[in-house]
Order: sequence, then structure tokens, then C-alpha cells
Amino acid sequence: MNLVHIDPLATWFLMGQALRKLKQRLAPKAPKTADDLAREAAEARAMAYQYLTSDPGFAGDLFAAANRHELTAAKLAEKAQARP
Repeated sequence: MNLVHIDPLATWFLMGQALRKLKQRLAPKAPKTADDLAREAAEARAMAYQYLTSDPGFAGDLFAAANRHELTAAKLAEKAQARP
């Protein structure tokens, strides 16, 4: 029977890395800006055009998502202008 030796220090190191990555994923993210949403809307719309003939339903969903992103971006821009 072969026994495998696992270095405890390496185990702690790997556990620490895993916990740091988990903490980063669970940390609150910075709110998106109007520019971020506008860029994502453009990307969704470009992808929708690619699927327009092969999967029109999916393309429609992507167009709807792009519209929602643009509406949210417009609302964020209005709030930014309204701030003194």
C-alpha cells in the first residue's frame, strides 16, 4: 500500500488562495455606470444580429436585454445630471 504525503503548509497555502478567491467573488461589486450599460447594450445588440436568422427567439431576447440596458443607462445619466 502506497501512502501519499500531503504537506500541511502547502494545504494551508492552497486553502488561503481558495478563500481569497471566494471572498473576491462574494464581495459587492461597484455599481455599473451609464457608459458600462451602454457598452453592454451595444454588445448584446451586435450578438442579436448574429443570431437573427439562426435563432430569432434568442435574438429577440438579446434585443430586449439591450433595450433594458439602454433604459437603465438613460436613468443613470439623468440621476447623474440631477446631482448638484
